[in-house]
Amino acid sequence: MRTRATEAERYLEALGALRSRNSEFRTAAWLKSSFESDVWTTEIGSQRSEIDFRVRLSDGALLTERLHTELLLCLKTFLVLQTHPDVTRGVNYAPGTMNARVGTAVHICEYLLINSDELRLARYGLTAITEADGYRMLKRLAFYSSYDAVYRWTERLSGFLKQQTRDMDRDTLSQAVVATPELARKCPSEDLEFEHDELVRARVWLWANGFYKSQKRADGTAFSVDANRLVPYLYPNGTLKSTWKKATVSELNVFLGPSFFRERPGAPVRGAQRTEYALHGYIKALKVLPMLERSGMPFPKMLVSAASNREYVRQLDMQPPGRFATLPHDVVLTSLRRALEFAIEFGEELLHAYAIAVERASAEDTLVGAYLAAHPIDEILGPRLRTLGTECWSVALQVRSKWSRGVDGISAAEAEAEFFMRFRLGHGLHELIYVFGGAVLLVVGALMARRQGEIIDLMPGEFLDKSGTRLMFAARKSGTQGIRQSLARPIPPIAAEFLLLLQSFQDRLIALGAIPKRTNLLALPKLVGYGLVDLNDGRCNMMLDRFCDFFELPLNKDGLRYYIRQHQLRRFFALLFFWGSSFSGLDTLRWFLGHTDPEHLYHYISESTPGSILRSVKIDYIVERAQDDAPEIRPLLDLIGKRFATQNVRILDSEELGEYIEELLLAGRVSVEPEFFQGSEGKEYRILITVTPL
Repeated sequence: MRTRATEAERYLEALGALRSRNSEFRTAAWLKSSFESDVWTTEIGSQRSEIDFRVRLSDGALLTERLHTELLLCLKTFLVLQTHPDVTRGVNYAPGTMNARVGTAVHICEYLLINSDELRLARYGLTAITEADGYRMLKRLAFYSSYDAVYRWTERLSGFLKQQTRDMDRDTLSQAVVATPELARKCPSEDLEFEHDELVRARVWLWANGFYKSQKRADGTAFSVDANRLVPYLYPNGTLKSTWKKATVSELNVFLGPSFFRERPGAPVRGAQRTEYALHGYIKALKVLPMLERSGMPFPKMLVSAASNREYVRQLDMQPPGRFATLPHDVVLTSLRRALEFAIEFGEELLHAYAIAVERASAEDTLVGAYLAAHPIDEILGPRLRTLGTECWSVALQVRSKWSRGVDGISAAEAEAEFFMRFRLGHGLHELIYVFGGAVLLVVGALMARRQGEIIDLMPGEFLDKSGTRLMFAARKSGTQGIRQSLARPIPPIAAEFLLLLQSFQDRLIALGAIPKRTNLLALPKLVGYGLVDLNDGRCNMMLDRFCDFFELPLNKDGLRYYIRQHQLRRFFALLFFWGSSFSGLDTLRWFLGHTDPEHLYHYISESTPGSILRSVKIDYIVERAQDDAPEIRPLLDLIGKRFATQNVRILDSEELGEYIEELLLAGRVSVEPEFFQGSEGKEYRILITVTPL
């Protein structure tokens, strides 16, 4: 029987449960300080860090001051909720997943606070955020890496440097360049989009004010901008975390003396830094916001509404802000042929020569470079390397030593010219080993379409299945609970052969005592000292750069060299199929496809290539075929003529033409698909470009 007393009792129980639930929203396994603290200490796995809520809003007051209590409470609760059992459905996240969930939520809070003036947070709190604000936020989070999407790092750095150097007088500039000529080094300004004069002024100001940090290297001293020192200037109101990733702006780097990293400035390799899968992580975090209402706190309904708009999110997935810069097909195909030929001809001799040098140097208790300087290098070389003209351990070390000693008054520019001339003649054993590394990366990347991180992670003894025909790797951006999904994909025998050669090389070094145990499969020898250099993205890129300079890859119309990157090769893998039926004389491709049923191969490509990449490949194929005036493209020229008032696609901007073709593909007015048929030598195919009239 219900009475007033029992109703009151139930009310008190419900109120107690609500308060208990609210208290749950103030604790988390990773939060090691009190919820009320102005500075949180967090610990996830072995990572310990801080979240400092003492940031200043657009009204000049700190977030931790009393007038912003409600906003602070909302943001703190939002962070804690990310790993609450009500959100995880009782699952205990692995440290990697937990770190990603909390980190994503911190980024959202940072975005709101950094843009507090535009979002009117100081006056109205979270409820002032409109649906349009939400769409703008999602677009930035989808299209850019966190340092630009959240922190607007490049934009703020560019504006700050222009402001600081606006009144720099010519005498100051000239004196600085005379004292340190490297500050005037020419290179394209891809990130800051500065004119050369602006770039030099920025370097001079940063150099004069101590914003560079040095890194001693065997081949000289490199200086890069100390980003952490710039943070107080770029973010005077503060940020929640001080350890967030800041981008390295390569055009600001300074290298004292001659630089042997690249012979020429590089052609742009990609559009905006899109964070492929990050958007969905942000959306998942935002959908926790309505839970604030359970604690009687307001939440931004319009922001949640924007994040729940599936059609808008789908459009973001389909519309990258700038397509990857596609390498011309002849550049990649020629490079692939040269990579195969170089690795086959010299790979085994190069690794064998280094192993002999290690063995003999260790017997004399000296370093490889010192041993080869004191003994004829021909003693350790095979016949092909002797014919090529290899004559020393490292051309870079020889030329830099000559420059630093002032021999013949050689300038830095003359030293660079001498290095690249001798490098291409094959004089340096160390440089040639890195050309071989670049060749292997190119072959595996072009024929396997793997992410660079997946190639870096390959380990000896673990990279092939029992049959030796499939590459085993831990897929990046996959799996749950911190465990990455293990995949197996067919690998061409020649690529497997190169990787097995590197495995045998490591085993030989272990037997010689040069390395203690197996390490990353593509790790290559140090320039100074024994052992192999730790493999990372920078090392992989350097190997590819060495390959591109050794074979003098062509320049684009702006005089910039094509320096190949793995993400371009992932797209090239799919393009191989489309080019296979269109261009003659592609011996390397014919060899690769000749052992594969083309219909089976296309199904494999379709399954393993993300839809956005495959669509982009089709766009590039159409653009290139149009520029080659291929017969099958002519029905499309009518549509192009109506849009651009010309059918001469060679005078059109490729980017704009590509965007129009993407519109046609998405609308279903144009399709690009293979047609398979039985030919005289088995199953063959051709690519059909179909235009559907209105």
